[in-house]
Amino acid sequence: MDFAVFSNGTAIDAVHDLTGPLRLYEATVPAEWIDYNGHMNDSRFFQVTSEAGDCFLGLIGMDANYLAGGHSYFTVESHTAFAAQAKLGDRLFATIQLLGHDDKRLHLFVSVHRSNDGSLVATGEHMMLHVDTSIDRAVPAGPAILAKLADIAAHHSQLPTPAPVGRFVGAPRT
Repeated sequence: MDFAVFSNGTAIDAVHDLTGPLRLYEATVPAEWIDYNGHMNDSRFFQVTSEAGDCFLGLIGMDANYLAGGHSYFTVESHTAFAAQAKLGDRLFATIQLLGHDDKRLHLFVSVHRSNDGSLVATGEHMMLHVDTSIDRAVPAGPAILAKLADIAAHHSQLPTPAPVGRFVGAPRT
């Protein structure tokens, strides 16, 4: 998989406006994503937020060579929230905000929007661990990746925390 391209094949530029969430992913809702209710299946929202996360990983340097060197990021926790329906043919885009990181972890927030009006369709919050794939253990990321994360974090730390961050699933206890 080539992580450094949009789903439509457009290359990600080396320069991005870091003063806001990064717009790194676009897709059109295909027929196979539509469920029995006539709208995008819930699993596909996770797919979109996951693929947007892959674009982010490509941006920070996790490319085919990095993977071949035995390192990757694994998602260890996710939360998807739905704000609106997406239907067949809807154009979507996703933005990513780096909420935090350390040498082994990434905390990302993905917002999925309808392209025609910018309305929010869904969000995804993901925690990822940097892993040595030969031993399946968390290890520090390489210095080049950590430097790119630090650069993004310097800007994204100035952004407001999205309201859904840290939400949990559960019914009120009685």
